[in-house]
This record gives sequence, structure tokens and C-alpha cells, in this order.
Amino acid sequence: MKTKLLSLITITLCISLLLSVAPGPIATDAAPPAPPSTQIRANIVSMLQRQAPIKVLSDIPGGARTATNKDAAYFAWQEFIALSWANVPVTGQAVAAGPGAREFADASKQFGQPAAGSSAAYPALVWESTRHRSEIFTTGANAPPHGFVSSAAKSWGYNSTPGYVYADTITPSTTPSNCKTIQASLTPFVNLDEGSQIGLCKMYTGNPYSNSSPGNSVLFMAKGSYNEYGYIASRGWYNTTPLITPPSPGTPQNPVASFGNTSGYILAQGQLPAPGMIDGSKSTGNYVSFPNGTLEFKAAFRVATDAERTAYENGQPVPGGYHVAPIRYYVQTGQNKYQYIDTCGVLLSLHIIHKTPTAPYFIFATFEHKDDVIGSNGKPVEDADGNLYPNAYTTTAPAPVPSPYVYPSAGTAPAGQYLVDATTPRVVEAPSQASNGSVSVQQFIPSPSGAGITKSGSQSSYLNTRDGVTSTLPSANYSPESSSYITVNRRRYTIPANPIVAANQDVHSLIAQYGYNAKNNVWLNYKLVNVQWIPSGNSQQKTPGKLYGDTSSGAKPVIPVESFYLSNSLVETNMVLSAFSGQFGPATSTADGLSITDFYYTPTTYTNNNIDVGGQPQTVTKASGNPFYNIYVTGGPYNMGGCMGCHGNAAVSGGDSSFILRGSKPFVIEGVEPSPKLMLDRFKSYFSK
Repeated sequence: MKTKLLSLITITLCISLLLSVAPGPIATDAAPPAPPSTQIRANIVSMLQRQAPIKVLSDIPGGARTATNKDAAYFAWQEFIALSWANVPVTGQAVAAGPGAREFADASKQFGQPAAGSSAAYPALVWESTRHRSEIFTTGANAPPHGFVSSAAKSWGYNSTPGYVYADTITPSTTPSNCKTIQASLTPFVNLDEGSQIGLCKMYTGNPYSNSSPGNSVLFMAKGSYNEYGYIASRGWYNTTPLITPPSPGTPQNPVASFGNTSGYILAQGQLPAPGMIDGSKSTGNYVSFPNGTLEFKAAFRVATDAERTAYENGQPVPGGYHVAPIRYYVQTGQNKYQYIDTCGVLLSLHIIHKTPTAPYFIFATFEHKDDVIGSNGKPVEDADGNLYPNAYTTTAPAPVPSPYVYPSAGTAPAGQYLVDATTPRVVEAPSQASNGSVSVQQFIPSPSGAGITKSGSQSSYLNTRDGVTSTLPSANYSPESSSYITVNRRRYTIPANPIVAANQDVHSLIAQYGYNAKNNVWLNYKLVNVQWIPSGNSQQKTPGKLYGDTSSGAKPVIPVESFYLSNSLVETNMVLSAFSGQFGPATSTADGLSITDFYYTPTTYTNNNIDVGGQPQTVTKASGNPFYNIYVTGGPYNMGGCMGCHGNAAVSGGDSSFILRGSKPFVIEGVEPSPKLMLDRFKSYFSK
């Protein structure tokens, strides 16, 4: 009996001890956490009901690296809704986020309800109210950004009314604006100083478009959020010199933040530097690395038609369902001289890129208006959710694939039908190859059957830049410039039905249910094209010189091909951009560089003077013919494609995925119909080594 009692006491004590150290109650039937997409969708609903803060989420719940394409799609939509909300009227007097400030949603309005302006500024969406590139980085102008104040307590002047600082001479138009909402005393938040796709080609939209100048020209701009502006302004980095030619290269005892040292760190360490602090007066940091939460935007607009402008002026629904805003664009009047013109424009496309704690390489999402891609019959190729209409298909079997071959496009066709060619004339390519250290860059050319083509009057089209008869560019294959336009029949890579089209349909239903004016809510006409949330293309996922998704050599892609080659039909239209991977070719005095390769084309040494290795600066050298990688994070390095891969070139060059900060020369205003020289100058400012 005594033995049994002792045993019972011992068992009881053991159970008590286990219970005392257990972290909490043992739940064998607890429900697992909701998937990230479900959590984000709930936040979207709460925002639309104005029960949750109208601001972007800091990250994908659970982290970007474990998220699915569906999770990333809802994250992109959450960003779009928070950022496309009406901003509070900007007064120019606010010192911090709140009434009168930029980048502060007006919670008194529903999503889709027009923004209100002030006596000092036009109405704007949240993303429109952020700072234009020339309000952040004024390289070459020998002046601080407009409104800059040397005070962290005043947000470094971020909340001033808009003003654009250039090294060029800028004068106002001498002709009154044709838009009644334009006021001579105000400056538009939408400042369209780019006339090309980063210098590679000029873009023209399909119908409808204005009959007056500049007609169907697509114009572009780049913007950045307060996190980016405060990071740069607080360090005095708004001019080029401190980052390109610092007073000294730096030492381990006295580290210097520069593009060169940042690039050397990334290549040597195989990772991106830790995110920096917004307030550089507290800690400048040793490398160029934006704070988490940094946002950048790339937008495409065209000038509004008479019908669109009139509807906007009278507060009526705009034909076609476009978002309309006051815009400024530029016309060159002489060498480094421009005249600006203020009028009304319509939004065609929008990129959102976002640096998060689990995505230091930035998450890239892109949206388009439902009618951006027009087929040969003059009708849209996709609906508002991204489903393909019948004019995206043909019953005629395509001609045999030539060699070099037509770049493939994702998507399947119904039985007995085929996807039409993405472009006319048919665009073919020769992939880049490396042999004994010698690299032939990829070259993209229209087939000879395309000779004589002219700019379409109904479809969008592009005109590739050329630099003389020796150029590797498409337009150099024909002598008259007018014969080298390439018409867009559909996007290069279709929008996947699952999960992107499904997410578009679902979010559109939420906007119609909870947003402003369900029948005519303008944002029902814009769709997510796709999103890049994790990098791919390491040594197991992409063979250098071959397509991503080509599994013949054992490659195992981890993201869909449509995500890898993410592009927007009006922002990255030509072959080089819509099929981008690796890096651009050599931009020298004898080569234009407007081509791409997966390899190093010249020996390249990266140096980080901030770290000592045996008494010498830390260096890494890449030989000609070595594979080129543009994303350095865990699991990589990666040779990423699309938007992330292109911006990754800015990262490995030391600019943290930003072309706003990375330019090595004064920014080139291109204006309407820029010359090839202007376009090449701008391109080389980004990519010349």
C-alpha cells in the first residue's frame, strides 16, 4: 500500500510539473491561422468600410518568402486601394502626416470618391501626392529639392506644394491651357518629364486619344514616398557628388556610404545591406539602403480627349472609365530648354514597388486600365478582370517558328484556336551566349516581312531607339524611321486566370459593394496584371542564356513565367523590357547598350573600402562570360527577370533598386517625341559602367 501511494504521489507531481512549465493550454483542435490572402482580403474590406487605417500593409502576413502568388496578388490590391484613395487637400504648410499633408488618405471620403484640392494645390490621390523624382534627387541642378527644410521636425520639407528642380531651363507655355480646371498659380502633382521607356523606345497608345498635340504619345513619370525622400534629404544626398565621388573612398575606421562601396558589399557578402534609418542626421549608415516601407511609383498617362476632359471638368463619369488628373508635360524648345504645358491627362498604367522587412529587394506590382491593349479589330483584347476576348485568338495556325525563334508567350488557347502574335511585325530574338569569355548580347529584331509598317491609328505601338546604321536595335533594320513601328496585338505574357484574374474579379466585387458610386467607380476599370514577390532564377532555376521556364537543362522554376517576366503593356512594351533578364549590354561610345545578356561582357571588379581583408579593401572580380546576377538574397544569387531584375541592376550598382537615386548624370528631360540622342543619354546615365 505504501509503495502504491508513493507511486501515485510521484505521478501526480510529474503531471503538476509538466503543467507548470507548459507555455499554455494544449489545444489539439485549434484552428490554423487564416491564409495571408484571407487576412489581406479582410483588411481590404475594413479599409473600404473605413474601419481600418487607410494605409499600405508593412508586409505580406507571414513574410514574402513563404507567400503564394495569390497572397501577393491580394497584397498588391491592398496597396493599390490604400494608395489610390483621395489624399487630404494639400496646403503646403503641414510639417508631418495629418491634415494638409502629402501621402495622407482622406478618410472622410469613400474609395473612388474624387479628391478635394486646396487654394495651394490640385486634388490628388495618395500616390500622386508623393514626391516626383525631381523633388527628391536634383543631381546636376546644384540646388536642394523644392521646399527642402533642414529639419527632421519639419519632415525635411516633404509636405510643401509641388515644385520641380532641373538643371535645364524651364519656361511656362505661352498658350492658355485647354483644361478649365488648370490654374496658372498651381503646379500639377503629375509631372510627366519622361517621353520614353527608359530610353529604349517611344510608346503610343491606341484609341481613344486626343486629336491635338501630343496626340497618342504615352508619357511617364517616377515618384517616391516620404521614407525615400527623408532618407535622401536628411543626408544631403539629393545631388550626385556625395555618392559617386565621395571625398575619400572610405576605410574600415571611417566608412563612407557610396554607390561603389554598397555594390562591393552586395557582391562580396551575397546579400543586401540592412535597411537604413530615415533620419540620416542620427545615423548615416555605411551603405545606400532605403528604410523598410519605402515606396516608388511609375505611372503612364496620355493627354485627355475633349470628351474625357469635358466630363472631368463637369464632375461627370469619364468616357471609358479613366482616372483623370491635372498633368504637366514638356516640349523641347532648344538645347537644354523646355516649355511646360499643363492640361488634363488620363491614367493608363501604374507600377507600385515596395521595400518590406521580408522583401529587401522590393515587391513589384503593376496595374493597367482595362482598354490598354487593343486588337487588330480596334476592340480591347481583355476585359476589366484580365480575361482574354475572342480577338486574342485566331483559327489560323502560326507559321513555323523561325530561327532565331519567336519569344514564347504564356497562355493557352481553346481547342482549334491559337494565340495571335503579340506584335506586328513578328518579333524574333537571338538569346545571349557565352563562349570562351566572349559574349554575344541578345538582339531583338522585327522579321523582314514587317518592312513598311507604319504607326497604327487604333492600336498601341512602339518605336525602338536607334543610334545610326550600326545599331543592334530593331529600327536600324530599316532606313526610314516611319517603317519601324511595332504594333501591340496583345501583352507578351497573358494574365493568369488563377490567381490573378480571380483576384481581380473578387476585389472588383468588393469595390462595387463598399466603394463610392458602385456603377461608375473608376477603379473597376483597372486591373492587376501580376506581381513579383520573391526572386527566382538561381543556378537551379534558370540556365544563363536560356529562357526562364526552359526545363530542358533541368531548371525548376519556382514562380510562374508570367511573374518572372513581369511587364506592363504600356510601360515595358518592347522585347528587351518585356522579356528582360540579366543586365543590359555594353553602353559605350561605339555600342548603344540597348540589348540584354545573362553574362558579364567585360571583366568587372567590385570594391568595398569599408571592410579590410588582409590590409586591402574587400574586392570581388567577375570575368567576362561569368553569369550575371541581379538579386542577392538568401537562396541566390538570382538572375531575375522583368521589373525586379531590371531594378536589381540598380541594386548591384549600389542604388538599392532605385533609378531615382542611381543616375550618374543630370536627369535628362525627354519631353514629347525625344530624339534618339536624348533617349540614349538618359539610358546611359542609368546603365553605363
